[in-house]
Formats: sequence, C-alpha cells, structure tokens
Amino acid sequence: MDRTIPTDAHGGQGGAVRTLLCWVAAASILGPGIIGGALMGIIAWLLVGLIAGWLAGMAMGGRGFGVLGNIVVGVIGALLGGFIGSTFFGWDVTGFNVGSILLAFLGAVVFLLILRAIPGTQPFER
Repeated sequence: MDRTIPTDAHGGQGGAVRTLLCWVAAASILGPGIIGGALMGIIAWLLVGLIAGWLAGMAMGGRGFGVLGNIVVGVIGALLGGFIGSTFFGWDVTGFNVGSILLAFLGAVVFLLILRAIPGTQPFER
C-alpha cells in the first residue's frame, strides 16, 4: 500500500477543494495523526509565542502587548531565537518545552531591541 500523501496536480478552479479532498484522503490512508500532528504543532507554536511574547513584554516594557501582539512578538522571537540558537549554539525550538520557550523569549527580546533601535513610532508600544 502506498503511504504517500496524495497531491493535486491540476490547477484552475476548484484547486482548493481538490487539495482539501486530498488531505481528507491522506487522513483516511495515513490515519488521523497526520492532520492532528500538524494542528498540534501550530497550537504549540502559538502557545510558545504567547508565553515568550508576554515574558519579553514584561522584561522589556513592564507590560505585555495583548494576546495577539504577544503571539506575534513571540513567534517572530521563536524564529529569530531558533536561527540564532542553531547557528551559534546548536540549540533549536523543538516544541512546547522550557528550552523552546527560553529560546523564543531570548529571540523576542532581541527582536524588541531591534525594533527599539529603529527611530520613529514603535509598532509594539502601548
């Protein structure tokens, strides 16, 4: 039995519907874990971003940026922290754990420092 995810090679109208049907077929072939795993990964990124953004907001300005602002700052921080950590130290953001939250927090602090160094209005100031 072929265990690859079916893809849609046809373009045009209905491409999104065909893609959705391909993912439904993939879930039925590979089991529900394929879609559930991706969804859990997205939720983990959002939670890590929320926590890291809130911590960075507290450390840098004494207050957070609201839920959406914290998520944005934290996810960008996780990307930046993951890049810096893997480049210089071999560390990665690997999921919802203390190390990932710490790395995302450090990246969010660096991100906020970069934003504060840019003159003019600050996008994440309250």
